[in-house]
Amino acid sequence: MCLKTKFFLILVCFFLPLYLFRLVGKLRLPFREGDRIRIISQLTSEPITRGESQFFRIEGIEVTTFETQPLDYGERLEVSGTVAKRNTEAFLPQYYLLQPQIKKIGPVQANLFKSLFQFRKKIEQVFLKTLPEPHNSLISGIVLGIQQSLAEDFYANLKTSGTLHIIVASGMNISLLAGSLKDFLARFLKRKPAIFVSEIVILIYFVIAGMTPPIARAAIMASILYLSQLLGRKTEGVWILIISGVLMLIFNPLLLFDTGFQLSFTATLGLFTLSPFFQKKIKQIPFSRFLPQETGETLAAMVFTAPILLVTFGNFNPFSLIPNILILWLIPYLMYLGFIICGLSFLSFFLAQILCYLSWLPLTYLILVINIFGRFRFFELNFANFSWFFALGYYLLLFSLLANKRNV
Repeated sequence: MCLKTKFFLILVCFFLPLYLFRLVGKLRLPFREGDRIRIISQLTSEPITRGESQFFRIEGIEVTTFETQPLDYGERLEVSGTVAKRNTEAFLPQYYLLQPQIKKIGPVQANLFKSLFQFRKKIEQVFLKTLPEPHNSLISGIVLGIQQSLAEDFYANLKTSGTLHIIVASGMNISLLAGSLKDFLARFLKRKPAIFVSEIVILIYFVIAGMTPPIARAAIMASILYLSQLLGRKTEGVWILIISGVLMLIFNPLLLFDTGFQLSFTATLGLFTLSPFFQKKIKQIPFSRFLPQETGETLAAMVFTAPILLVTFGNFNPFSLIPNILILWLIPYLMYLGFIICGLSFLSFFLAQILCYLSWLPLTYLILVINIFGRFRFFELNFANFSWFFALGYYLLLFSLLANKRNV
């Protein structure tokens, strides 16, 4: 038995009992369907705004309110209502409050997180006051993962064209920031200080981008990579991904049932395991030099995320590869531009606005592609009654094929 296999078995034997213990504790909820409850707690994330409604989660319960006064991160609230249970085939029950009554019972206390969220709003204002709609919403999603102000028809086009992932702050944001920032700082600082400053910037961006599971996973992976570089150890992407997933699930075992975490983890696993194979095969295709480098990566991510999309949403668009090929090559440049705008926003709102104008043309191209392919709804395959047993069988077959290919 090789060393990697032994390490994996030890990790599984350590992780499973601890995970199950943490999961059982999380599932012991202090309420039941039909209970009238009152919760006094602090908002630990920024509410999601859709039209006239605001959505947030507090103490494990979903709350949707149509209050005109916006709620902010860090506010202490008194929330009361009747617990209702949503009918869903998901493994975990989903509870929400019927006709919630919300009362602010204290001012927002100043802290580092609150300051960072205010800075995030300042960056959003740069986009909002400089670019028209949907340009400002699109770049806000690409750079910061903000989706609240997206128009319903454009959101539907993103979903139909299979490009919805570009407005979700993801591992790509962290990867670009981590790699480019460390290389830039290494020109002026020694190796260890450059890594230390890069880690601080990543943690700040993690908070600004909303602290979502995909961003958390990428931030942990970047931190492990930085640590290995400081220790002079070689690392493999798959092992860093596994360790990051284990740490996140031990901290919050319910993440295993979070669609964002599932898609982020499987897409990254596809990049590490299947992307090299597709890249090699694509090079053998005539005129392959005209295809962007991201083609193989996109195919690998689609293969690994397809069963989750089918089981969770009941639809899948196999032709989404085409619009993704047409736009993904441009996303890193927009992210770099967005990062620079974020930095300038801290120094000068006016300078940030000037640089923001440079994003209008590439954003117009993205919107054009998304709207064109978003109209081809007949390409979207709709399925029903796919269970997680299908997904489990799919992944078992996929991993057996990958293992067999490696042994050949």
